[in-house]
Amino acid sequence: MNQIKKFAVVGHPITHSKSPMIHRLFAEQFDLKLSYEKFDFFPDQFQYQLDKLQEQEYYGLNITLPFKKNAFLYCNQLSQKAKQTESVNTIIFKKNGIYGDTTDGIGLINDLLLNKVKLVSSNILLLGAGGAAQGVFLDLILKHPAKLAVYNRTLEKAEILVNKYQSEADKNEVSLAVFNAKNDNFNFDV
Repeated sequence: MNQIKKFAVVGHPITHSKSPMIHRLFAEQFDLKLSYEKFDFFPDQFQYQLDKLQEQEYYGLNITLPFKKNAFLYCNQLSQKAKQTESVNTIIFKKNGIYGDTTDGIGLINDLLLNKVKLVSSNILLLGAGGAAQGVFLDLILKHPAKLAVYNRTLEKAEILVNKYQSEADKNEVSLAVFNAKNDNFNFDV
């Protein structure tokens, strides 16, 4: 049967999202039968609204701000990367559970490499320590930069992120740091 599969992106706010247009064009290009919508959910309604989408037989969802941690907690099956990052940006509703994965890191890495950005042995500054940073940090470490520094308005959040991945960085011989714009004088490649 050629049943149309339903997908959506979920966030708050979401009006700016171009995902429905991008997925419509993708579906047309490859002659796929799918629909793709966007939903703006209030944070206190996240789980309830996802349950409703599952009941309405949505096949999968993309998750954006501010719900990546909520999505991680919502899923009962997780990819290894989602477990490590404690972040989910992709949900698939399956008969036997709700599967969560994160593709932020590999997406960023692929875009950088496509644009011929050198990551190995580079000095990288990551701006922010929130959900998106959680989703990309490990993938950046696995590309073996010389140094990976994090800058965040809240110093404590940057420190938590660095401490969480310190052992992984040590295994990959990557120097991690919290960047302080007032005190640090450092040049970055990326």
